Amino acid sequence: MNDQDRLADCLHNVRTAIRYHMRRQDFFDRWHRSTSVLTLFLGSAAVVTILSSMNNLSLIGAALIALLQAIDLIFETRKSADLYSNLRSKYLKLEPSLSALYGLTPKDYKKYKEKIAKIEMDEPPIRRAVLAISQNEAAEVSGYSRKDNPDSFTTLKWYHKVAPHFWLWNPD
Repeated sequence: MNDQDRLADCLHNVRTAIRYHMRRQDFFDRWHRSTSVLTLFLGSAAVVTILSSMNNLSLIGAALIALLQAIDLIFETRKSADLYSNLRSKYLKLEPSLSALYGLTPKDYKKYKEKIAKIEMDEPPIRRAVLAISQNEAAEVSGYSRKDNPDSFTTLKWYHKVAPHFWLWNPD
């Protein structure tokens, strides 16, 4: 592996990680906001039905509120969004110093790989479909094409594209 290949490897790794963590953070932020909106709406509906004495509807609304809040608390969506934001910012700090280089010596390559490994130690289990989407995007940003660099891209099934955050296993 030459100096430019080592640099390209590190840059691709960092760019993939930035996109991956951005997608995960956005997923948990959207989940938390959606839960908040739904519980506000259902809570208001429950109050209205209580006031108009339709008890069955208010019980259903209250049960849905409790269920949505429980899901939000169990999956700690707010905490997860903050974790992915923090991880993404660590990778964002690495990218400018890498982008300014023309190549990496074996010694510098090892140093950057160690920095990346330290960040990865704090990561929860990887969602493979989200990672594949992020790798494909990072490859495009790095100037790769599917035709010239097929190994840099992963082909995803439709259901991996629709709901990538719910798949743990490899999309191949």
